[in-house]
Amino acid sequence: MSANKTATVTVNRLNGKVKSNSRLASAPAPSDAISRLKPYATVNQQALFLDDPSVASKLDWNESTQKASQAVTDAVIASLSDGSMQWYPDVNSYELIHELVKYTDIPKDYIQTFPGSDAALEYTCRTFLNSGDEVLMAGPTYDNFRIYAESCGADVVTHLGPSPFEADAAGLITAITKKTKIIYIVTPNNPTGTIFSEQDMRSVLGAAPEALVIADEAYFEFCGFTHSALTLEYPNLLVSRSFSKAFGLASLRCGYVLTDPRNIASLNLIRVGKNLSAPAQVGAIAALKDIDNIKKYVQTVRDNMDKLSQTLGAMGVDVVTTPANFIMLNVSQPETVIEFLNSRDIYVRNRSAMPQLAGFIRITIGDNIRTERVAQAFREMPAEYYQKSKIDTSVEVKIRNGIKVTLRRSPEKALSMKQA
Repeated sequence: MSANKTATVTVNRLNGKVKSNSRLASAPAPSDAISRLKPYATVNQQALFLDDPSVASKLDWNESTQKASQAVTDAVIASLSDGSMQWYPDVNSYELIHELVKYTDIPKDYIQTFPGSDAALEYTCRTFLNSGDEVLMAGPTYDNFRIYAESCGADVVTHLGPSPFEADAAGLITAITKKTKIIYIVTPNNPTGTIFSEQDMRSVLGAAPEALVIADEAYFEFCGFTHSALTLEYPNLLVSRSFSKAFGLASLRCGYVLTDPRNIASLNLIRVGKNLSAPAQVGAIAALKDIDNIKKYVQTVRDNMDKLSQTLGAMGVDVVTTPANFIMLNVSQPETVIEFLNSRDIYVRNRSAMPQLAGFIRITIGDNIRTERVAQAFREMPAEYYQKSKIDTSVEVKIRNGIKVTLRRSPEKALSMKQA
């Protein structure tokens, strides 16, 4: 290193200050793949910094709006006071996987745990991608996965179908190339709620036998439809799941994957088991044992989604319901609507910058109180903020793979999807 790039530092031992006698060397440059990354756009989480966060309606990250059950809280507190905090957690998640076998009806050799499904997806990219590989995403969708793929040097291609509110398996298949190494499908999709049927998934798996197909089922508990059984038949399928949505354990960070044991063995080469904390494992175990509480919450979400969508629809708001825990609103002034809601401590997500979703905002559905707060805010809101045009309330109902799909014949052709 040349003299002008070398830092000479003198330390004053009396006051501990560090004094530089010359210009400091440049910080090391990140890898080319990291340098090229476009960051994932997060929200500001204003609700966390209110004097009383409990008054907020935090409906921007699709988290649960109810607190963890007493059974879960008691279990986590006990784990923090049992005298084992100085030890690393169970790196094999033995008891958690035992409970997941019962919950998923999938053999234990097909299950692996991670500190959140995001970590599982990141590990998957690091395990299976080489620089120059191609990753195909069914979009518009959860953009964080793009970060994981591009950080490995992969080229990401997002397939957009004719409508963002209808799954387009046939179109996705036409986008597969010899370079496609991973195909990423969120089902139900965030933020549009689309579901890939079993036949859709089989078609994709068969069309790309040498690619890993990821079915991100973070919202499985809300729709009840899963591709987990297909992992026993297709070694190129990986299903990812989360404890951050219906289970309400987002701050503990716990998730898991279901996939062929050979894929598990590959993931285990870089997985760090001690990163899944003991409190997270204990909380997830307790939540699985308290599954009736989760089922009640899911039913509350479904009931409130119906209630809010009917209320807003009657006001002329263009509403798209989904089989997950959120709705989409197509409004004339998304930024203004969001500012109005923020002024009432209601926080939602602007999705209008995503492809095919101009004008759309996403609202998490949860408990009765927060649902009514949203409804009341729209009653107080000037109609010009949200009304785009007169909504044609005539509908066409179809049944697709056990899901009732209601097509509003409005100018925007919004889709409403509900469980049949």
